[in-house]
Amino acid sequence: MITEFTIYTDGACLGNPGPGGWGAVILEDSQKRVLHGNESQTTNNRMEIYAVIRGLQDVPKGASITVFSDSTYVINTMTKGWKRNKNNDLWDILDSEVRVRTINWKWVKGHAGDPLNEEADKLAHGEATGILGKGEPMESESTKKKDKSLTHIDTTGAAQMVDVGD
Repeated sequence: MITEFTIYTDGACLGNPGPGGWGAVILEDSQKRVLHGNESQTTNNRMEIYAVIRGLQDVPKGASITVFSDSTYVINTMTKGWKRNKNNDLWDILDSEVRVRTINWKWVKGHAGDPLNEEADKLAHGEATGILGKGEPMESESTKKKDKSLTHIDTTGAAQMVDVGD
């Protein structure tokens, strides 16, 4: 039995750049799940792309998926070859996620009453405004650098012992 997935995504940003949020609503058969998160300093377009990435990452490789977005930026870049002048780090990730899945891209008019699009929008805006604030943060360049710090070196560069007991 082949499972079909449907994903509705949206991104939001206050200030552009400013605090942003993203949301994804994933339908699998009769089950629905939601994902959402935030970034403290970002742009609306980054949140739009990231919402699609996270939605796809939550679906198995090899799956057949219809992605709905109200972002003409995302949809037309993926279907009409719009130029990718910015956010190349995210486009690279999105391309790698798309390569291992069958995607049908659909634009949906924002704020036109589609209940699942409205739900994704509400998640994204809730994260951007801090109303939700319980989602996962987007991995930013500064987060990536922090995660790669050496654990056996102190702030002066001297070697230090690390407790690995747990």
